[in-house]
Amino acid sequence: MTSRHPPDPGVLKAFWRRVCADLGLEPTEEIDWFGFGDSQGMADELAAEVANGAKRATAGLVAEMQADNEPRPTQGQHWIVVDGAGQPRVVIQTREVRLAAFRTVDEAFAWDEGEGDRSLAWWRAAHIEAFNRSCKRLGIAWSEDLDVVFERFDVVWPVSSAHRLVLRRPCADTEWDAYHQLRRTELFARFLPHLVYDPDFPDSWTPEVFHFGLFAAGALLGCVQVRWISASEASMHLVAVAPQRRAAGLGRELVRRAETFAWVNGRRRVRVLSTPSATGFYRALGYVDRPAWCSAPADPASLPLTRQLDAASVTQRHVINVESE
Repeated sequence: MTSRHPPDPGVLKAFWRRVCADLGLEPTEEIDWFGFGDSQGMADELAAEVANGAKRATAGLVAEMQADNEPRPTQGQHWIVVDGAGQPRVVIQTREVRLAAFRTVDEAFAWDEGEGDRSLAWWRAAHIEAFNRSCKRLGIAWSEDLDVVFERFDVVWPVSSAHRLVLRRPCADTEWDAYHQLRRTELFARFLPHLVYDPDFPDSWTPEVFHFGLFAAGALLGCVQVRWISASEASMHLVAVAPQRRAAGLGRELVRRAETFAWVNGRRRVRVLSTPSATGFYRALGYVDRPAWCSAPADPASLPLTRQLDAASVTQRHVINVESE
């Protein structure tokens, strides 16, 4: 992840001082920089996707980072993202770093990386091609057992990009705490008071289960859990919007983005178990009552609903800015 044209150190320092002034930070931190991809065009494209789209993750081959003496990201660290000409465009902050074999990547990381159609299949194909080029340059054999740095980040500058609404996996402990607290208070306490909320419930952490939060400027606005039922069907669980954010269209955005995640990964039908008070909301989004083949829910107060997905409703670009409190 290096720029084709290294940036001018003086330009970087002036840029960082301006960012710190905007964010109310002391410009004492040493700031690192990098450009995405292995070409000028890719660096331009991906810097724009961070600023204007949903790219909130990146992956780097450890062997390449070591060969190029690139620093490994650490949680909480700020980075200046430069374009292919070496011009600073965006400031990001690392939220999560995971070192693991290439083969361990899952659908949630591919979605968070925000490239191509955001599917795991696209991610694997694109990165195998890119990492093969890197291995050829380094004179090593490509293998899916090679270590990769999987990094998730947030945009902190420009402020307009930081306020962009993004569906992604929670990262830092504070985000996970907020995620579990929203589920505990707005779902279990209100609708499932006979159950004790367990954030470590084993069935919630299997490979076919994905946890997402709806974030803007680092604030959690909503949550949803997606589960693969089969190769063509998914289910949504524990859908909630923060109480201070209701009646702003965020519930619809949350569901539509979760549907898009299911769609790009091959699922064509989504099930939900709705509370009586939410059935009108889901029906307005195209969900219909339980078909004959759907088994009755364990909770008689829940209403099974289902929706057949179509490209027209899930492939639209989601670009909404939200002013965070």
